[in-house]
Amino acid sequence: MDRVTARDGKLKPAKFTLPNGLRLLVLPEPGSPRAAVTVHYRVGFRSEPRGREGMAHLFEHLMFRGSESLPSGGYFRDLAAIGGHANGTTHQDYTDYYQVVPANALERALFSEADRMRAPCFAPESLAEQLRAVEEEIRHAVHGHAYGGFPWPLLPGVLFDTFPNAHDGYGDVSVLSGVTVDECADFFGTYYTPGNAVLTVCADITPDQALPLVERHFGDIAPRVVPPRPSLTEPPLAADRLEVRRVPGAGPLAVAAGYRLPDPATDLGSYLAHVVLARLLTPLCDTGRPAGISDASCGFFGPLDALDPDALVVTLTGDPRQGPDHALAPLDARLRQLAASSLDEAGLQCVLAGLVRDHDRTHHAPLVRSRTAGRLEVLFGRGELAHEIPQRLGALSPADITAAAAALQEARRAVLVLEPGHDPCFPPSGPDRAHGSAAGPACDRDPGARAAGRSARTANGPRPLPAMAASPRPGYDAIADTSRGGARVIAVRDARAPLIEVRLRLPLPPDTTTAESQVLAEVLSARWSASAQLAGTSTGSVQGRWLHLDACLPADADRSWPSALSVLVRAPVTDFECTSAVQRALARPPALGSTRRRILDATVERLTRGRNCPEGSTDSALPHVRPFGAPRPPRVHALSASLSASHALFTVVGDIAPDAVADQALRVLAVETRTAGEGPSRAIPLPQDTQCLIEHPGPGPAQLVWFAPEAPLAGNEAARYLSVAVLGGGHPEARLSRLAMRHEEFGYLSYAGRDSRLGAARVFAAAEPPDHRAAQAFGEIHRELRGIAERPPAAMEVAAAREYCVGQLLGAFDTQSALADQVTRWTVAGNAPAAFPDFAEQLAMVPSQDVAEAAVELFARTPFTGVLVGEVDPTVAGSTLTEEKRA
Repeated sequence: MDRVTARDGKLKPAKFTLPNGLRLLVLPEPGSPRAAVTVHYRVGFRSEPRGREGMAHLFEHLMFRGSESLPSGGYFRDLAAIGGHANGTTHQDYTDYYQVVPANALERALFSEADRMRAPCFAPESLAEQLRAVEEEIRHAVHGHAYGGFPWPLLPGVLFDTFPNAHDGYGDVSVLSGVTVDECADFFGTYYTPGNAVLTVCADITPDQALPLVERHFGDIAPRVVPPRPSLTEPPLAADRLEVRRVPGAGPLAVAAGYRLPDPATDLGSYLAHVVLARLLTPLCDTGRPAGISDASCGFFGPLDALDPDALVVTLTGDPRQGPDHALAPLDARLRQLAASSLDEAGLQCVLAGLVRDHDRTHHAPLVRSRTAGRLEVLFGRGELAHEIPQRLGALSPADITAAAAALQEARRAVLVLEPGHDPCFPPSGPDRAHGSAAGPACDRDPGARAAGRSARTANGPRPLPAMAASPRPGYDAIADTSRGGARVIAVRDARAPLIEVRLRLPLPPDTTTAESQVLAEVLSARWSASAQLAGTSTGSVQGRWLHLDACLPADADRSWPSALSVLVRAPVTDFECTSAVQRALARPPALGSTRRRILDATVERLTRGRNCPEGSTDSALPHVRPFGAPRPPRVHALSASLSASHALFTVVGDIAPDAVADQALRVLAVETRTAGEGPSRAIPLPQDTQCLIEHPGPGPAQLVWFAPEAPLAGNEAARYLSVAVLGGGHPEARLSRLAMRHEEFGYLSYAGRDSRLGAARVFAAAEPPDHRAAQAFGEIHRELRGIAERPPAAMEVAAAREYCVGQLLGAFDTQSALADQVTRWTVAGNAPAAFPDFAEQLAMVPSQDVAEAAVELFARTPFTGVLVGEVDPTVAGSTLTEEKRA
């Protein structure tokens, strides 16, 4: 495919309108093994009436709780069984529901969306259950940590005045608890009418084929009156606003500045200029990187995600002793700089290339294409904008960006500040902040009014689920797999987007500490991103004893990346690179529970090497797990000099000629003359099941894992794969999934897998339970592992895992990025990359008995080691194995 047509080959959506008012967009995706279906309803939390804040979000939850033909649980159960995925989200001006399924299940996806548009069920039990789910979501997102609600949903209450724009879209559960099933039915009748919706289909289907299929399932849904859009108009700010909130547990000063954006419906060019300006303000932009700014974005949920008025939001950090003005100074200085015409054409083109690359990287996925087109259609009536955005961005000039910066420099802004303090909770915000939240008369209804459920009924009653066609068979356009001098290169042609996805794995030197390896990863990532010839982006990480680089380049960089690769693996680290890497890493806020994960990983590595479990109950006993202390530059220099391409794995997927790319890469990697890093080593098995318990207070879920060396098996790879899926493959019928849901209303993450640590294959079962369930989960998962011998996988369990895994494997072909990741993982696991497209067929043919035998060999006949990190009592958790032995 010609590189110009790689993007242009994605046709603009074909549009239709059914007699009942439903708008249909069809996005053909020839050859795709998966299909995406989305429905956007023109209702969001700016449509809610006063006194029913959070109703749109609550209703989104309810729409998954059953319909006439898919009663409670049926929607997710049938979807998960075939390896599909579904979810929904609530935004300011729309709510979307989306599915991605194997291509042969497209009609099933249409059937389920039509059934709940036609005849949803609302029961008191489901309403009460979803109220608890919403309460848990609010608790986790807003009240679960010091900076909860920053910048959304707190900032709109400072930036805007009218109720629709300013109120909290999460709402108050104590108010929502008064909602009745009758009100839910009324909400559905008002907003969930076909004329208020956009259906988008992205699949290997033509518009002429899609239209009759959609008419078959949606055509008999009765039309209703389309509600008017709420009035969102309000004047711009007349003066700057400042709201300071003092919250316990806050560390650095957190500052969010909000500016009103141009209306994209009437002035798209100016709006997109602000999108570019936001990129120029972010720390990820290499053009004049501003200190102190954490992030900048158009929209609270992304660009072109809401009607006017919307906001450009900039978040910053500062010293609480110096106040918000000092924290805002870098933003003001950067705006002055950009308003003074400091951006040249070359600098602008670099930024635009990054924006276009990011757009192309995500928007050739069927699900992203369908969600984006549907969103732009329901908001602006222009689903084709998703196709036009790269060209619209390319038409911008430096003067457009200068004008946007000058406009922001002169504009009034709203500033939200979170600083350390002792306020017990957030005060009210928005239009009611002086008076609290108005519950409204509906909340005073008699609770008995909720006793009866409401379920729509159709004349023909429940409908049968459509049958599925034969499973799709994905494949590569072309592949090269070659090795030389210990290095291996896999190159796959995939011309769906004008990009090249790169994955590089380099072995770390044997004595590298965690902190040093993280610095090396940061340095390699920065080198790749900073290459002017590549105009690419990358992230570096440490995976076991390997450095891993994930990069995306424009397709026209295929002649310049070999020289960049040479610099990547040869040039020693400088003092400046080492210092900059540490500063960048420290500037990023840690993810929730990340400290516990680092402790877990470091402990597993020690045990895998045959060392004792570290004593002590705090991470001070594990100084090596701190991600960035103060690595000594001379030491990092020496380590970087010993990096070797021996045992390196280089994966390239994109608009390339595989044989030529593989030859180029091998010439760079195989000429390497340094001392080789650590080669494959074997894990040291312990003589019997053992456990390591580490007490660590702090936020986030507990971290636990049971692991063992993978025994060499005579069976085939498909049998091992399915045996892991039966135990904990992520589908609802997996044993660990059922275990995680047994005692918790909302469950917790629990899964099994196979990977490689220190060059040795291993099997594991891991979970992230809440602290109060950690000790119990630790013991239960161990019993599940050991119970495989007494209760090997039954034929029905294998069949469920097989159907799920076949559907899930197709997701590897959604994007170039997903394919690069999967090919790399597949190869690291010891498999031939050329065999991956046929693996789904192998899964369909492996006998259930082979799966049962593989499960026993993997999980029941090898000593396991367990590690648990969390706020747990070791004297309680430590009895796990003792109690089992007594039993």
